[in-house]
Amino acid sequence: MLTERANYPSLKTIVLIDDLSDSTKEQATQAGLTVLSFAEIEAKGKADVMEPSPAASGDVITVVYTPGTSGTPKGVMLTDINFLSIMGALDALANHGAFVKLSKVLLSFITLFIIYYY
Repeated sequence: MLTERANYPSLKTIVLIDDLSDSTKEQATQAGLTVLSFAEIEAKGKADVMEPSPAASGDVITVVYTPGTSGTPKGVMLTDINFLSIMGALDALANHGAFVKLSKVLLSFITLFIIYYY
């Protein structure tokens, strides 16, 4: 990512699951980037607990990245309305015997395949 920095001028922060060497952190700093480990993000969250903020209608609640099986890879922004419409459709189908009765938990399994496709 650091070698391609010029191609991503709006990139400001990188969050890594694993720790990063001090020399690579220094390179990132020199490139104008902040690099944080996931553990650092968790610590910041614990240190600055905020009250939950309910989503407003139309808020983007997730970005799903697609591998571009039908074209260029891209990120698709999904709003609360997208999710509510999907849940409503599944509920309607479940109430007509099309699925096993839904519980309060739903796993979007296809998204996992898309994310790990490449």
